[in-house]
Amino acid sequence: MASDQARSPYARDLAEEALVRLALALGPHIGNVVIIGGLNPSFLTAQPPVPHLGTTDVDVLLEVGFVFDRDEMDFAWLETGLQSAGFEPNPTGVQPWRWYVRLDGLLVKLDLLCDAYDSPGQELALPGCKTVVAQNLKGPRPALLDSVEHSLAVSIELRAKFPNAPELVAVRFAGLGGYVMSKAAAAVIRGEPKDFYDLAFVLLYNREGGPEGAARAVDRLMRLDVNVAFESQVPAALNLFTNPSDRPAQIFAEQMQRSGDQTDLEILAQDAVGAAIKCKESLVTLRS
Repeated sequence: MASDQARSPYARDLAEEALVRLALALGPHIGNVVIIGGLNPSFLTAQPPVPHLGTTDVDVLLEVGFVFDRDEMDFAWLETGLQSAGFEPNPTGVQPWRWYVRLDGLLVKLDLLCDAYDSPGQELALPGCKTVVAQNLKGPRPALLDSVEHSLAVSIELRAKFPNAPELVAVRFAGLGGYVMSKAAAAVIRGEPKDFYDLAFVLLYNREGGPEGAARAVDRLMRLDVNVAFESQVPAALNLFTNPSDRPAQIFAEQMQRSGDQTDLEILAQDAVGAAIKCKESLVTLRS
């Protein structure tokens, strides 16, 4: 199975190709999903000292609505699209929200996620589907309120497989505020190495002004929705980067070096802590 150990810019390119396959298969329904996770940093950042380490995953966020509205929805388009794009369900039968496609020898993982108020942490059956479910997580909902459309190139090979395919497909990705808030929740609740690395990387190198720009983006999103503001895990995530010797900052430093940064580990860890402190201070000022 694809793992965090396989992360690389090349792996990210294959994950993006898998997403393009899905976009072509979904057609206009691609507008019904938002991409979160490791595909986002390259869109959100500008001129980092080294490229983002990459990802082998495609994290697809769905809007499933409230429980009393859900039966009126129909996600048959998603099941058909996954199958048409060559994805297969998890063969183990566990984690049925997880689908895979093999590209150039690498197994790309696609996770179907949602953030509904009911059934926290549960698998939610999607109306109209026989095999497709979504994993209900707390935290990524802000990305539904803050998304940015990006155009992805369709390769010649894919245009040959999908008749009448365009040269570009438009896909919604989490905006800066939505990404920081969803990734902060992942860092607090899940705490995987990629969560700490991705969060610090985007805080430092985002296009909107580094840590202060991230704070402004989060504040704008909080002002849109009182529930999003109330449930925000951003302060708790930033507090994880308090000491350069602690695990989150060390993980960021190690993965930066793995991506080619020659800076001393201690300095890289201090950079992560400094970014978190600046973002937290800016957010406090904006929210006061």
